[in-house]
Amino acid sequence: MDQDVKTATSLCLAAAAMGESAEYFGLYMAQSHGYAFEPQQQQQLHSQPLQQQQHPKPEVATPLTPLTPTTSTSSTNASTTPTSALLTSTTTTTSTGGTPSSAPATPTTASSNASSGSSAGLTPAQLLQWQDMPQYLQFNPYVLRGYRPLQTFKGCLLSLFYWHNETINILTHAIPIVYILAIVPGLMPWDRGYRFLSFCHVFGSVAPWCGSFVYHLFMNIEKGENVYYRLLKLDMVGIWVSQSFGALPLVTATTLCFTPKLKWFIIVSYCLLSLWGLYKALTASSPWQRRLCFALPFSMRSVLTFLRIQGLVGGSHMALSHVYLQVQVDGVSILGGAIGAMRIPEKWFPGLVDFYLNSHNIMHVLVVVAVYSMHKATIRDFEWMSMQTCNSYSNNTEDTLTHVEL
Repeated sequence: MDQDVKTATSLCLAAAAMGESAEYFGLYMAQSHGYAFEPQQQQQLHSQPLQQQQHPKPEVATPLTPLTPTTSTSSTNASTTPTSALLTSTTTTTSTGGTPSSAPATPTTASSNASSGSSAGLTPAQLLQWQDMPQYLQFNPYVLRGYRPLQTFKGCLLSLFYWHNETINILTHAIPIVYILAIVPGLMPWDRGYRFLSFCHVFGSVAPWCGSFVYHLFMNIEKGENVYYRLLKLDMVGIWVSQSFGALPLVTATTLCFTPKLKWFIIVSYCLLSLWGLYKALTASSPWQRRLCFALPFSMRSVLTFLRIQGLVGGSHMALSHVYLQVQVDGVSILGGAIGAMRIPEKWFPGLVDFYLNSHNIMHVLVVVAVYSMHKATIRDFEWMSMQTCNSYSNNTEDTLTHVEL
């Protein structure tokens, strides 16, 4: 009996910690084992069913999500996940059942950003810095940002549709290609005996833009350094075509009424100087050499322009303004080439003119103005040559020289 009383007492004490309902259960078990209760305790025991009816049934709490226990082990295969990673892992509950979702959130990575950027254009954050580029593309240390990464052929083409530090260089020479091919051929006197000179003018007008456009668009292609230097040589060949073929109508109009020997001596001399310029351009090892290799053909054109202004040679007087502007802008272009080699103005403001108004952008615009002036002067010269009779021109020249001697 004493053992049963001890058991009932233990149950009551345990029930006291579990709640009122469990305490009544303990009292009932003690009475069933013959334990004598006080009248108040017996009343409590017999009134329990009534109290249970009077008290509403407590709400059942939503069960908590069980925590996954973590065990520590000294094994060499134990997890090395840092505590910060465990603390940042979160669970989400559904609105229907409160069941936690075990699917981890997918992190945003740089590779996913890069893949999305390649399809819709690189963002400024995905463009590279100067120090990130291969050494052969680090030709201007003062342009710090906006470099395209090495790309495939398709990636280079898609770079037409987002902004980077070669966009101005590409567009300033892409737009003239469209204009020249659409307009200039229809203005040439193809059926007046100037078919070759007409071809020279169209070819010389469009070649520099084609070479420059291809070079600047594909300079970051992933084929390596050798392909880059081939593209650079293509750019220089385009400039040479403009300086040689493009200027032949001007040289021909200027020497139209010379004696055949003198005329062809001047034309051949100009062609030889142009070939020498091409050789120097293709073998140049520095920006200074590449930009100054056409100085001799430019000097010869300047001399012919001076004689033309003095009225001592042929050519349309209406074209003089364009010829003068062409030679003047040629000189400014050479100056622009020198400025480009000195990296001005980006040398003064590193990082501020990375995308526009740097030295190469300025040189591109000056070259466009020079070739446009060459085009306008050539149109006037074609009109003049189609109507000019060298006999009357020679007589007028002799009369002018006679009055000058007197």
